[in-house]
Amino acid sequence: MAEKQSAELVTRIEIDNGNAVSVDAAANLMLAEDALLKDIRKRFRDDKALVWQLRPFQKGSFEIVLELAAMAAPLLADSPVLVAAIKAFGEFIDIKRVLAGRAYKITGNKVIAIDGGEQLTVSPAGIIVLDPKSQGGKVAERAFAALARDEAIRAVSFRRGSKGAFAEVERGEFDHFRVPEGEEQTRTKERREIVSIRQPAFDEGLVWRLVLGQHWISAAMADRDFLARAIDGETFSHRDKLDVTLQVQQEYDPVLEDWVDSSSGHVVIKVWDHIRPGDQIAFDENDVKAS
Repeated sequence: MAEKQSAELVTRIEIDNGNAVSVDAAANLMLAEDALLKDIRKRFRDDKALVWQLRPFQKGSFEIVLELAAMAAPLLADSPVLVAAIKAFGEFIDIKRVLAGRAYKITGNKVIAIDGGEQLTVSPAGIIVLDPKSQGGKVAERAFAALARDEAIRAVSFRRGSKGAFAEVERGEFDHFRVPEGEEQTRTKERREIVSIRQPAFDEGLVWRLVLGQHWISAAMADRDFLARAIDGETFSHRDKLDVTLQVQQEYDPVLEDWVDSSSGHVVIKVWDHIRPGDQIAFDENDVKAS
């Protein structure tokens, strides 16, 4: 039978002078840890696999203590979930320090490419928090900016329980946690699709509301001939469909380790047919433009 195991993630704020730490710095650091752990937890699919709570502050201590808990088989010396979570947390800190603010891209399930050609291998859980879309990474950026504003703080370190620190960030490295601009992992693909019409738009500056599969999407209408027909009074009903060549906007999801369609940013390149209820739906796959 599985048993609950726990571990402490201890964050120590080192100061140069004075005997106080700003509320802004401490609060933002706690929020960052919470957000990073939420992102890391995505790797384990089941939200119940990893939980955490804030432990009481000790008198005279500038330490934030989070108690992490997970289930593990009785014969295991340590929960693999706890090991992976703390490793990913430390990996995020270490790699951000190595990157030193340089831009990077996720080029594979476990690979980060840095501007200049250098590549780093990262664990699957580490990829999640290093993804530019990671909420944890964005909150961490705010946290280290808050630490930098408190001139009394010279470093912050992280350790597991009473062990030595597994990561330490000096004051001069706080700005390394910025999220560089232009890191969004997106691409476009063109493919032939049948979409349902939910809300047409009779103006070039507006988007059409469509249903692709089971998902609502918005798409600009680039087929001027079809748009002209719509403006001239072509009728539409709520059960109508369009046979189209659709330019789809996609984002890389490090949790699924695959590209997924966005809900917006799509473009209808060509409308091949306006399909009304009872019409036969068929098209030639060869009509799809290669991408």
